[in-house]
Amino acid sequence: MVRYTAMAERRWKKWSGNNTFYCDGRFVSAKQVGVLVFVVVLIAVDAALFFAFDARYLAINVSPVFPIIGAILLFYSLSFLLRTGCMDPGIVPRANQCEADYFIKLSSPDPISGAQGYVGTPARYKTVLVNGLEVKLKFCVTCNLFRPPRATHCGICNNCVA
Repeated sequence: MVRYTAMAERRWKKWSGNNTFYCDGRFVSAKQVGVLVFVVVLIAVDAALFFAFDARYLAINVSPVFPIIGAILLFYSLSFLLRTGCMDPGIVPRANQCEADYFIKLSSPDPISGAQGYVGTPARYKTVLVNGLEVKLKFCVTCNLFRPPRATHCGICNNCVA
């Protein structure tokens, strides 16, 4: 049995995107966490006003079902908002230095013809076969990788997101 004495450094600790990580990398958020907090406070203030004034009237004069439905909707809206605001959006990990060097080595122009793209930049597109279908992958210069299908580079978080 092999024992590892040193823990490998977590990938999120050396992440080069614009994201902020919390709780040992379990929660991911944008740099503007204040916007999420502001929206949660607005929803909480609105719910407090509803339960302080309108819910009492609705429970007495109309039906006690309305405040219960309001509480259920408040719970769902806050839980889905927090889940969405703190969830990994599908970040595609950037290429490490070995992978980036491999792509650059593949892209270097042919010494005889010299006709294969720019020096140090891989071909812009690469065609691969997936389940018998040809899929065109686009190269992301910032992340140094060929993006998977339906992935795009996000300008806010500065990562490729699938």
